[in-house]
Amino acid sequence: MRAYYTVMKDSFREALASRVLWILLSGITLLLIVLAGLHTVEIAASRLQRTDLRDGRGLLEALKADGLAKRKTPAAHVWNQLTDPTRTMIKQLDDQSEGWKSLAAISSVRGELNALLETDKLYDSQAWKSVVMGDESRELLQQGFEQLSVDQRSRVQRLALDAAFPDYLAPCRKASVTLKWFAWSMGSELPIPPDRVSDTVDQILAGLMVWFAGFFGVFIAILVTAPLIPRTFEAGEIDLLLSKPISRPLLFLTKFLGGCTFIFLNAAYFIVGLWLIVGIQFAIWNARLLLCIPVFLFVFSVYYAVSAYAGLVWRNSIVSIILTLIFWGGCFSVGLAKSVIDSILNPQRIARIIPVDDALLITTKPGTTMEWQSDERKWEQVFDGQESNGPGQIEFGFRYPLIGPVYDDSSQRIVAIKIPSLGFRRFNAQSTLSVGRHADDWRATAGTPAPPGTTNLFIDPQGEIVTVGRRGVFRMEGTPGTEKRPFMIAGFDLAKLATPESQPVFVKAQPDQHANWNDAQHFQTAMRPQDGHLAVYHDGQLTQLRLNEKRLYVVQDTHALPSDEAALLGYTGSHLIAALGSGEILLLTLEPFETTARFRPFKQNKPKFVVTSPDGRWVAVLFHHRRLWLYDIKSASVSHSVTDQGDINAVAFTANQTLMTSTGFGEVHEYSLPSLANTAHFRPQPETLETVYRYAILPLYTVFPKPGELDNLVSYLLTKDESVEINSGDSNLQNERVVLDVWQPIWTNLAFVVCMLTLSCLRVWRRDF
Repeated sequence: MRAYYTVMKDSFREALASRVLWILLSGITLLLIVLAGLHTVEIAASRLQRTDLRDGRGLLEALKADGLAKRKTPAAHVWNQLTDPTRTMIKQLDDQSEGWKSLAAISSVRGELNALLETDKLYDSQAWKSVVMGDESRELLQQGFEQLSVDQRSRVQRLALDAAFPDYLAPCRKASVTLKWFAWSMGSELPIPPDRVSDTVDQILAGLMVWFAGFFGVFIAILVTAPLIPRTFEAGEIDLLLSKPISRPLLFLTKFLGGCTFIFLNAAYFIVGLWLIVGIQFAIWNARLLLCIPVFLFVFSVYYAVSAYAGLVWRNSIVSIILTLIFWGGCFSVGLAKSVIDSILNPQRIARIIPVDDALLITTKPGTTMEWQSDERKWEQVFDGQESNGPGQIEFGFRYPLIGPVYDDSSQRIVAIKIPSLGFRRFNAQSTLSVGRHADDWRATAGTPAPPGTTNLFIDPQGEIVTVGRRGVFRMEGTPGTEKRPFMIAGFDLAKLATPESQPVFVKAQPDQHANWNDAQHFQTAMRPQDGHLAVYHDGQLTQLRLNEKRLYVVQDTHALPSDEAALLGYTGSHLIAALGSGEILLLTLEPFETTARFRPFKQNKPKFVVTSPDGRWVAVLFHHRRLWLYDIKSASVSHSVTDQGDINAVAFTANQTLMTSTGFGEVHEYSLPSLANTAHFRPQPETLETVYRYAILPLYTVFPKPGELDNLVSYLLTKDESVEINSGDSNLQNERVVLDVWQPIWTNLAFVVCMLTLSCLRVWRRDF
């Protein structure tokens, strides 16, 4: 063993002689010094963030309408404070304006409002005379606006904006943070609340570790260690080593291990230093960060196995580096091809399953509704009055562009609310309700505006349409989905002169003094199918609303959950299911709410849907990493027999007590309950691109080494979540997330390293030096 120990010491001496090493150590030290000065300071929030704009286009229209009419309103006052170029941009927007123009106008208005918040020009007591201000702003204004500090005046003005435009702006959070470097401020407040600083730091660390453990860090490590193997097997050097009683394969493996150990010490120096900085400056002692050290070493060993084999064959460090780069390019190309084709096929994945009496409907991720044609074995588009984003055009942040569709079995219709797109909708577009009847082949009839801020859509036991949002509960009066047929007399269409009262409208279904959820950061609702009662979750508080004799929703019970994070709700016959953003599932009894059971089936993975069976016996919670949790309330047992775990996109229960799941690109499976036997399989004929993906790209990607995708392991170690958030400022758990493939790259890369080291050992053993 002493001989191998000497060989390893020689490896360290050779690496220490490299100038690249000292440059690397100096760079790491300098980077740690720079990062050591970063820290956050909590401040009162006032800045208008991008995610605070619930309806930016609606805000522009309100400003323009009141401003041009010269009314004595907050909107007119704000309009007068805007610059002439911004007002001109807003005036030029019309029904046919391109999306980027309205986005530019919204961005300009937000920037100018933030600039006005730093002055005393935004709030005017006369303009806000008719606006009901909140408790915090009233208390501050009682001190006198001029007597307030600069930060307090900014805070009051932002609260005044929220009070004046509740339908267009999300409420300002109580506190925010700003970034500082030592004593110097790094700009204005950050768009994250103080309670999310830890999560944000973890995400930044994951990105930094990906950069460090990715191409840059590994490339520098390869530069440092590439000469070790060629120098070892040069003439003269190898003769001296082989004169000792040592094994040739063990000599090679010792040199390989020496290079890995040397890089391990350098990686540990950087990551431990970073861990100490984050712990001291941010009070975040995330021990999982230290696990990135062996991950980086593993990534390096994959590339170094190629470099070592090339150095063994050609005994030239330059050739070793070039071949390692070629290997990296091959891995990158295979991964890129898989990602590109996956992104093209991804819009074909099913987002919602809508089982009806004698048909099967689904909606895809872009919001296209389709019906299964069993004779032709394909999905055929229906409900086509609902304008989807088109193939491949998913919302920014992968937002599903519909609320629903929901099936009403009493009237044999589906209803949905179209959410206007963020970037490509027309300027004056708004959320509208669409109805498709079975008798009309599900052809959509749209036109009824949805209440502002609607988040949930229900059909109550009486077959009435109910919407719930931060502005309250609304019920539709009138018959939606009836087309207005032209009635022509003397060339005029008298149908257009119908009074607004003859059209279906949404009316408030709560008393005037109802709870206001407009200030809630996290909001979700569910309807009990037996009696139409509602459960409302808002920032850790559960509220149950019941129908009174006037068919108004009044508060019946409240209950505080253990945290105020985002949550999803689902009613069974006798229980309420609350799936929290932390991955925990709570089972609560009704009247009153009491937590009777807790589950955490997939660690910290976030839930995406909560679905309950019509009879109230079964609960299905689908998580973002495409795994399904199925619970039988009758037997109080969890079922793990659902197949295709890790590839489930949507789930639904049918009226005849079967379970449906979607997998792949448009496939639906049906299972009987409780046996979970597969009773039906709806699979369309695959297109050419899907066939190439399934039988060529995917098998090649599966067996090919994937060192670059070990980045996913870094993200998983730091967050314990197998999916990555797209819209970091959006608390909606149902928004699409990118699923991480954590474990497959580990096994394929490990197999590749073993194969390369085996080939190298065989070459050393068989060749004469």
